[in-house]
Amino acid sequence: MSSEESKIIKAFRRYRNGERAGNNKARTWMVQDPETDEWVGAKQIWGLYRNQKCGEFNTSDAISGLRDFNVAPVGPHGSYLNSYFEDAAAGRVNPPCGNEKPKKRSRTVSVTDRDPFVASYARARAKGRCEACHLPAPFSDNHGSPFLEVHHVVHLRAGGADTPANTVALCPNCHRRAHYSSDAISFTKELKLIRSGA
Repeated sequence: MSSEESKIIKAFRRYRNGERAGNNKARTWMVQDPETDEWVGAKQIWGLYRNQKCGEFNTSDAISGLRDFNVAPVGPHGSYLNSYFEDAAAGRVNPPCGNEKPKKRSRTVSVTDRDPFVASYARARAKGRCEACHLPAPFSDNHGSPFLEVHHVVHLRAGGADTPANTVALCPNCHRRAHYSSDAISFTKELKLIRSGA
């Protein structure tokens, strides 16, 4: 074992002994302690290894550095993220370190042009009420109009049309439900029925 690998093992041991690379023990990326199989925060281990505080480096630095030692970080997804959410909701973890100086990066995206009159028509057709749950818009926008979000029932990226027949005006909760809920598929079927009955 190299001296650097030995330092990584010592960082896990320091963590087990209660030492922290910052004022909290929250985590979003995890690494498995090679001696105990316990999952711990990647930034904490990297910070202890480098003798730095969590806020002095980015998560990406910790992830790439730990991978060099064959300590594979696991990202914030799947069952771990659900477990972390439950721990945070129960007050068992402190807020994450975050980044004092987040890095910026560039990316290229393609967007589909949308007709602003279609969105305006969908909102007007809804008369201030969500077309899914039928509750009033939760607030007014900065022009005094009821705030509703226009959703394409058949998504544009899936070849859906940007027409009034393919749009519904939704409250923010129903709009998130259409995209991210566990019942998004059945909810979309309901939205299709709403539009076909219009």
